[in-house]
Amino acid sequence: MSQGELVFNPFSSRLSAKSLLILCMLLYALLEFYTISYSLNTYAFLGATALCLVFVLAFPRQSILDEVNTPSVLYLTSLAAYAAISYFWAINKPETHYYSTLLLRNALIFIMFSALFRDQAIRHKIHYLFTLVLIAYLLTALWEITTKQHLPVSKLYGKDSFVPTGPFYGENLLAAFILPLLPYLIFLPKVLPGKLTRVFSQLLSLACLLIVTLQGARIALLAVAAMLVWLAVWHASWKSRLLSILLVALLGSALSFFAGPFMRLGIAIARREIVSLSSEQVSSRLSSMQIRRQLITESLEILESSHFFGVGAGNFERHMDTDRLYRTAGIINPHNYFLELMGNFGLVFLLFFLFLYGRWLYWLYLAYRQSTNVQTKYYYLMHLVSLLMFIPAASMPSSIKWNHHIWIMFALYDRIANPVNWRKELA
Repeated sequence: MSQGELVFNPFSSRLSAKSLLILCMLLYALLEFYTISYSLNTYAFLGATALCLVFVLAFPRQSILDEVNTPSVLYLTSLAAYAAISYFWAINKPETHYYSTLLLRNALIFIMFSALFRDQAIRHKIHYLFTLVLIAYLLTALWEITTKQHLPVSKLYGKDSFVPTGPFYGENLLAAFILPLLPYLIFLPKVLPGKLTRVFSQLLSLACLLIVTLQGARIALLAVAAMLVWLAVWHASWKSRLLSILLVALLGSALSFFAGPFMRLGIAIARREIVSLSSEQVSSRLSSMQIRRQLITESLEILESSHFFGVGAGNFERHMDTDRLYRTAGIINPHNYFLELMGNFGLVFLLFFLFLYGRWLYWLYLAYRQSTNVQTKYYYLMHLVSLLMFIPAASMPSSIKWNHHIWIMFALYDRIANPVNWRKELA
């Protein structure tokens, strides 16, 4: 039995304490994925950090740094340190201080959950938790659509709007975090075979497609549609393909007969998006695509003006709020994690992150190719597709700095992709 393997023994104080810690960390993870209150999440983070510290002090032989992926931790710690150092040349120093504290929090979340995912049993079951989180997102979104009510964390709280935001501030955040979680739902029948599981997965996947359509999130809509088509064409049996066609037909019929307003709403949304994409100017405002192109251009200018070192943590918006403001129709958020990272911290940290990201993708692909068992093969493919979905997801939120739960997923990718782990499991 490996050192990191879970053993539940009620007569062992060490192991029972470990089990309690694991339970608390999983509950904390749920709070990060499903935000009820930002202040509650902060207190939960402090509590989780304190519990981990107490555990390390009480049981020093079970170090959380065992088998740690050094490049990943080095990236996070150096990023947090660089953010603190950038205080000396940053223009907006309060924002730099605030951004630095968020980065430190993200680094601690990554390290704590990386230690948690060191356990093979947890790594192999955590995708069920992600599936439940996605179901909670979908149920909340459907409730919002039907009642036009929203959670207190939403910017639409108290407003009569059908647009779903879920447990997030805006609709783009909901769409962004549906994307990396959706593969865990789509591949559920592959890792947990069964007719009921397959039908359940297909119905909820179509619900995801409906939600991102109503949101008008073009990037998410294209990503979800591409994922579903790819799965139907390459990874489904003819029976599953036929069932998918029937479900789509039934859904279309139901919408035609029982949800005429939704159909008209969908047509109106489609027309709006087509006009937005094709027009050079809409009511004296730039189209969404034009704004994104201009944000890339302005980000490169900011990078060059900072001599490729970045303008300092959280100062991207400060440098956009000048003569560049009119060029992006008043939008000063990068709306892209890669641009945000490059503008704030420079080219080196962008390349460092791309190195880590590319390495995770490559190792997951190797694990997928070298797997001989069908379920194991789809297990690694599930995580690989989830990681790929981060690319479109990263271009939707105004900033990723508040979304601490993505670092929980990064910690999982980091552990699963580690060849030390998957080669041991495949041997």
